[in-house]
Amino acid sequence: MTDTQNNRPAAAAAGPMHRFSRWRSLRARLILGTGAMLLPLLALAVVGYLFFQSVTAGMDHVVTRVFDQMVPLSKLSTAVQRGRLLVEPALIRRDPAALRQYKQLVIDIDRTFRRFDEGDVSLRTDLAADLEGARETWQSIQQQGASLPAGSNADRALTSLLGLYANLERRLQHINNDILAEIQFERNRARATQRHVIVLIGAVSVIGLFVAIAAAVMLARTILVPLADLNRAAARFGTGDLQFRMERIPSHELGKVAQTFNTMADTIERHQASLQHMAIRDALTGQYNRREFKARLGMELQRARRYSHPFAVLLIDIDHFKKVNDTYGHPAGDRVLVTVAGALHDSMRPADTVARYGGEEFAVILPETRAETAVAMAERLRECIAEQSVHLGNEEIRVTASVGVAAFPQHGGRTDVLMQEADRALYAAKAAGRDRVLLANPDAGASMTQA
Repeated sequence: MTDTQNNRPAAAAAGPMHRFSRWRSLRARLILGTGAMLLPLLALAVVGYLFFQSVTAGMDHVVTRVFDQMVPLSKLSTAVQRGRLLVEPALIRRDPAALRQYKQLVIDIDRTFRRFDEGDVSLRTDLAADLEGARETWQSIQQQGASLPAGSNADRALTSLLGLYANLERRLQHINNDILAEIQFERNRARATQRHVIVLIGAVSVIGLFVAIAAAVMLARTILVPLADLNRAAARFGTGDLQFRMERIPSHELGKVAQTFNTMADTIERHQASLQHMAIRDALTGQYNRREFKARLGMELQRARRYSHPFAVLLIDIDHFKKVNDTYGHPAGDRVLVTVAGALHDSMRPADTVARYGGEEFAVILPETRAETAVAMAERLRECIAEQSVHLGNEEIRVTASVGVAAFPQHGGRTDVLMQEADRALYAAKAAGRDRVLLANPDAGASMTQA
């Protein structure tokens, strides 16, 4: 017996298995169903395919619209709101830190508007006209901001400038609402198409029911169930449930679509988490920003009142920071801020809160900490900061900081009182020669609390 003859049984056994695996594919099942149902079920297959295309196209449209329009507009609206809050400290009081932030916001807003000009983000004609109106309002804001007088003579001009900001926010909100309305309209239209397709599928199925009921069941399990899952996933996703994922992944080609949906949902959820992170974190140092610090301080005060537990706040200011900026430039100042922020973060307990309070100031919340312990911790932080240095070429910048300490309840029973007492202690430390820690005066805090 030859080798060829010996291999024939193995080839004969492998052949049926290979043919069986090929029949498990979606294309093979469609061919089988079409052959069984003849012309009526051929129409059903075509309608099912169009339904599949409609669902996936609608899902892609929603994702594309979210990324291409909503995200840039949301960033633009956020930047405009922050700019309105910085007008008074930056352009009236000429606060250096606020002025730097305001200038950076102006750059970010101009860059976002340029994205629309360069075609990176496309809008309908009417929305483009609204955006052009928003841009003109922004140009008016820049012109008035450039000529805004400082001091008490700027009240009327400040009111006019803030009015322009409010007008710009309304315009951007109007564009945002129009986009959301358009997405909702398209979604409703997709649902209407779905209902029409289902009716048509039902009619065609009735015609071919007595011809190929077995093939209809096979196609329903193979195509319609995964498509219904996709439709349900798109609906949940469209209503804002970004944590929804498809659990049933088919073994055929529609499984790739389900996996693609899950991948896109993961991407959008990560972007949303990134935006939430940006809303509570300082862009330079990565620590909490002032708004998040105030919110956490309020929650800590409520908890301390409820359970009669102590806590303390530290206000830390880098010594001679303006001299660093004037001598070495703002990039060197930024490196100093990042170095100090890293030292504070590495020295804190997991339950403590570190935030950039403004400019060169940092603030810390120390839960379950009495005044004397807070002073000791502040002294340790001061020493840690004093050990830091920033190298600029052949030069080395030594960093020191002054710290003001206030504790609940002996220095105040309100957040504003505690921060004011910590601020007074900080400036007393500055006046006493800097690079030191001072505890607030308990008598002053108690009198303010009673008042």
